[in-house]
Amino acid sequence: AWDVDRADWRTFRVDRLDPPQVTGIRFTPRRLPAEDAAAFVRESIGALASRHAVLVTVHASAESVAERWHWRDGLEAVDERTCRVRAEVESLEWLAAMIGVLDAEFEVHEPPELAAHVRALAGRFARSIASAPGNASSLGQDSR
Repeated sequence: AWDVDRADWRTFRVDRLDPPQVTGIRFTPRRLPAEDAAAFVRESIGALASRHAVLVTVHASAESVAERWHWRDGLEAVDERTCRVRAEVESLEWLAAMIGVLDAEFEVHEPPELAAHVRALAGRFARSIASAPGNASSLGQDSR
């Protein structure tokens, strides 16, 4: 849409838009800056500088991952119990957390920064329960 405050074309998230209201104000149609609106959105989203290409193997079916994540783009079945996720994401931290909720084993192939986020998250979780009741280390026993 044309942003009257910035005098430029912008891509807006639908969930952040207010419901339309009749104002009586007329506008002059503008020529789209791309072939069509969908092309403009694809180009503007694709141009985000903070995108990371990721490749992860998940030991779960593509169907179960799609059901859990509510998306199918970038999911490729390897066999009935394994799939690969190829995606471009803005936040590696977000993806690390999302992989964790899949309740499945996985391997991070790319990028190395995603592996670092998974490692940091795993350490944070492990430290959070170090003194939890029932933990061998909290009872003064060696947990090895």
